[in-house]
Amino acid sequence: MLKGRVSISLRLTIWFGAIFLAGWVLFGMAMWLNLKHTLADERYQTLSRRIDRLRSLLDKNEDADARNEDFKEFAHATGGGLAEIFRANGSRALPSPTSAAKAFPWPTLESGVNEKFYHVNAPDQPYWVLARRSSLEGETVYLTAAAPEGGNLLVLGRFWEGLLASAPILLFISSAGGYWLSREALRPVDRITAAARSISISNLSERLPVANTGDELERLAETCNAMLARLEIAVGQIKRFTADASHELRGPISFVRTVAEVALRNPNADP
Repeated sequence: MLKGRVSISLRLTIWFGAIFLAGWVLFGMAMWLNLKHTLADERYQTLSRRIDRLRSLLDKNEDADARNEDFKEFAHATGGGLAEIFRANGSRALPSPTSAAKAFPWPTLESGVNEKFYHVNAPDQPYWVLARRSSLEGETVYLTAAAPEGGNLLVLGRFWEGLLASAPILLFISSAGGYWLSREALRPVDRITAAARSISISNLSERLPVANTGDELERLAETCNAMLARLEIAVGQIKRFTADASHELRGPISFVRTVAEVALRNPNADP
């Protein structure tokens, strides 16, 4: 019952708004995933450059003590001290440069892998960790560096909040635009309806307005006009038959009436 009371314009508006909202959600999710991938790639590039600088630093010094000191300075200067050099068995090839690096939950390295990009959940926030295989004094080691993901999460959160905040506004604009377009598209239907209501048995010669648009509304108006033409012909035939029947019956009825009136006025007439 409710569906019959809702106008076509309103139904089209609801459908248009629902489709727009679904498209907006899919678009927002796609953009959010793309932004997340881009930010993760930027973190990878940052850690990759950091490990390249660490590799250059290790190649510059052959003295173990000087190398350890340079490693500490490098760690303090970049990445909040989150850098380590591990052997293949997981032990540290060089002492931890900072207390933060020593306490950090470094992932278990996979032997035989040249490079691996890890996602690690630390107590304070998530981190990205890049481990790259290298060599130090003829021994296989893994140069690792970590970077926090908090900044990325902040950007992603603000991006998602912006999407949610703009959705009602865009939904209102799209619904209003859809309602206006549907009303404009259905305006010829209102004219056809008004013209059809004005046509009755007394003015069957009138016709509905036909817009030269080549669409369904033009075909509807032409079909209604053809139906009106058939009705006009049928009504004309009925009127002609009625007139002919009246003419043929007028003489006998007049004679019967005359005889009846004479008989009523003269009871002694021959029965």
